[in-house]
Amino acid sequence: MRAERSRTADLLAWLGVAGMLAVALVRSTSMQAAWRWFDVDPIRSPGALEAVGASGGILLDAALLLSASLLLASRALRGRRLDGLSLLLVVLPVPILAWHARGDLEQAWRGASLAAGWIGLVAAAHLRDDRRLRVLLAAGLLAAAVPWLARAGEQWLVEIPASIAHFEANRAEVLASFGWSEGSEAALLYERRLAQAEAGAWFGLANVFSALLAACAVAWMQLTLATRGRSLGGGTVLLAGVVALAAVVGVAINGSKGAIAALLAGLAVAAIGSRSGRTTGDAPPRGWRSAAGRIALLGIPLGIAAVLLRGLLPEGFLGEKSMVFRWHYLLGSAWTLRAEPLRGVGPAGFQEWYLLVKPIRSPEAVQSAHSLVADSLLAVGVVGLAWFAALARVLWRRDEPGGSTGSVAPSRGGILLLVVALAAATAVLWAIEPSSRGGSGMARWIGILLFLPTAIVARSILAAVDPPRLAWILGSVAFVLLLQGQIEMTFFAPGSIAWAMLAVGLAGSPPAPRRGDPTRRSRVAVVIAGVPAAIALLVLAGPFRAAVQAESRLALAAEPLDEVGRAIEERRAPALDPLDARRRAAAGLSALADEGGPAAARAGSLALEQQLAVAAETGTREDLAAARTRAEANLAFGHSARRLAERARVLLVWRAIEPGGVDPRMLAEAIAQALVLQPQDVGLWIDLGDARRDAGDLVDARAAWRTALELDAALELDPLVRLPEARRRELEVRLAE
Repeated sequence: MRAERSRTADLLAWLGVAGMLAVALVRSTSMQAAWRWFDVDPIRSPGALEAVGASGGILLDAALLLSASLLLASRALRGRRLDGLSLLLVVLPVPILAWHARGDLEQAWRGASLAAGWIGLVAAAHLRDDRRLRVLLAAGLLAAAVPWLARAGEQWLVEIPASIAHFEANRAEVLASFGWSEGSEAALLYERRLAQAEAGAWFGLANVFSALLAACAVAWMQLTLATRGRSLGGGTVLLAGVVALAAVVGVAINGSKGAIAALLAGLAVAAIGSRSGRTTGDAPPRGWRSAAGRIALLGIPLGIAAVLLRGLLPEGFLGEKSMVFRWHYLLGSAWTLRAEPLRGVGPAGFQEWYLLVKPIRSPEAVQSAHSLVADSLLAVGVVGLAWFAALARVLWRRDEPGGSTGSVAPSRGGILLLVVALAAATAVLWAIEPSSRGGSGMARWIGILLFLPTAIVARSILAAVDPPRLAWILGSVAFVLLLQGQIEMTFFAPGSIAWAMLAVGLAGSPPAPRRGDPTRRSRVAVVIAGVPAAIALLVLAGPFRAAVQAESRLALAAEPLDEVGRAIEERRAPALDPLDARRRAAAGLSALADEGGPAAARAGSLALEQQLAVAAETGTREDLAAARTRAEANLAFGHSARRLAERARVLLVWRAIEPGGVDPRMLAEAIAQALVLQPQDVGLWIDLGDARRDAGDLVDARAAWRTALELDAALELDPLVRLPEARRRELEVRLAE
């Protein structure tokens, strides 16, 4: 009976780790987008975006939660103690995430990845006393750097040069499309950014990719050094060195200053561990067994301190701007939390608030505060502190002597686990991005092909090092992630959060065993182990069903537009008239919006876009009236900055198509209402001035234009977002009249 129970526990743990690794691989090697349709105009780009959508993302998060439950259940069957307090702490904010997800699929999509990530972190921390599985999960996570680098290489060598060549061949047209003149500050800055050759792999953001790559570089450099004096094959040493070098070079090529600083700091932590962990044997001093996790925690205050320090320095200090922007995000976060301290604004609600409270010098409208601490508190309010209490608990806790148990010798079971995780991830990726099966996706499949031998090499090295060295390798990875996570979206972007949370969790420790009735303890542990599965089945089932239904309706609405787009691509006569296709799409989207539900607000905005396109083409009062009706209906979803700006935009289009068809005072009032929630929108201030001029209020019109110029001048930190020079001169002439 005991042997059978042990085999069952082994199988559950094996499946749990394989599932967690597969989810991290899929997330980090595919694009993520809540809305796969209408991300761009379907006529210009037919078909859904090949990415993990809202339903797929929620399903992956459910898979991560179920895998975490399997891992925890295996521990319960072995009679080992579970960290019920840490699990309770990370589950505590889940009801608030569920509250924000009501009727908002974007909130549900991001909230699911946030909840699953934190719970996955606590589950991964329980692997500290099962070295065999801990090594396997760590090896798989570190080997993910290979497909990332393969994709980045394709971007560096093929896609970025092609973009530069296109710009060089069409320089005048490209600059004119932005309203920039040749040699202007904005044009020169655009050219410099284009030539920076920054790759983002599948993360879409170079800084996020660089952050994860820096963490991998720190680990792989330690793995390479750990091969010295060990009876490992020459191929093992060579492959480890190549991956380490490629990761360091990748960080350097992207040039992210934050990632480079985090890499250097991580290497310093690794050096401390290397010198202090030279004790051999399996029973090193207790202090060093837990010091790695504690040092990893320092990454959080160090990262926040760096942002605070930059905020105190002069704005033009050394010409550095990126940390100035982080300081702006932190200020915006503080003002937002002051307004919503108890429930936050949800994981997808910061952008609307930032438009309202951001510093006047900030040129951006970001979705994330670029900080694990700020983003977590913004999502759920002060209850988010429970997440950090759990993080401190698992990283600060000491191990008991002899706690790192389990066979570390190479076994077929370990390789099979990696193969199963890779096969599951590959099957999902194959289904998500069919176009990548051909030559255009060769980089991905080369990276996937090299993943397995790379993971086996990492596993063989990690299994051979002594416990303190293993602790320091994983602790230094967590340190880099937590440090960089205070200035980047590493723990916000759906593609990176699962990988980063699991990597941090591996540096944690399980609770110490406690004496007592093992039977009673096992029953309690089984109940605790079922909590993540319960969340997956009870909390995520509704959003998943709503996402599937919404995506199906969006696909039907996009169908006529896709047909026109494909006809244009194939250089044949369109099967449908574009205007008729847009009317049909708008009708389908309006029906979805009027039904309500989690996709209503998004569908309403998309319907308005289609109706405005028709109105701009036909210029008829009937089409303009339909767009206006849709904009007014959208206000039922909430008087947000976006909704109010939509109504003002319809009236502006009406005025452009039919001069005198809109009462300028009514237009000015609509624009003024939109400015209440986005008071720093330069374009709206110009439109307000134009409307007031048409209404005969020249004094107020000049005041609005003057405000627009003052706000535009304050955006000098990023010339690309400023008004074109000709537009500024035009406003200056108006004020001089």
